[in-house]
Amino acid sequence: GTLHNFPIEGDDPNPTSEYVSGDDVFDNSHNSIEGSIGTGDVDDDGMWSTGEYVMFRIPSTEVYLNSGDAVYVKIIHTPTNTVIIEETLTAS
Repeated sequence: GTLHNFPIEGDDPNPTSEYVSGDDVFDNSHNSIEGSIGTGDVDDDGMWSTGEYVMFRIPSTEVYLNSGDAVYVKIIHTPTNTVIIEETLTAS
């Protein structure tokens, strides 16, 4: 699945038709998006600066991950098609 159209209003990727494409494996509940890709909290200004973080959740009801399974994350700045980060994370 892919999250897009940042910042996500209210830290909740609903409607999913606006924020999610492909398989919707993301937690779509309230405050499931945090950091610079959201706008729901005081610290979420929708702008990404050096040292800031992003957070999203993949609920076990959508995808069952075992400890040690890999999750591939790639963040692209769409207007310039620049890869900001490309990382393989390990489930714990």
